[in-house]
Amino acid sequence: MAAVLIAARALFRKTSSAGGVPAAALLALAVGAKLYPVILVPLFGLSWIRRFGWRRTLAPAIVFVAVVAIVLWPMVPKDQAPTAEDQSSTVASQDPSRSLKVYLGRWEMNDFLFM
Repeated sequence: MAAVLIAARALFRKTSSAGGVPAAALLALAVGAKLYPVILVPLFGLSWIRRFGWRRTLAPAIVFVAVVAIVLWPMVPKDQAPTAEDQSSTVASQDPSRSLKVYLGRWEMNDFLFM
């Protein structure tokens, strides 16, 4: 919500695009916490490009990509070949992307959609 508030204030001001970098950083942190705020990225990007142009959109875009990369870095699976000593549960716990697949496959917050 803070990212939306900061972006809206910057978009409706006449002179400044100073809110782009903080809004992009907060949106990136929101994407790191939950994946669904990524839906707002095209909305923010297109609004920013329309209002301020490509040059002023570049800094917030770089900040967004950098913060998302830092926040989501632990979820990148490692290319380690399992040794004979590894147990299957140990290998599964070392790959964070498997938990994301399980979450997306068994999510039941709105059970009506999964019936």
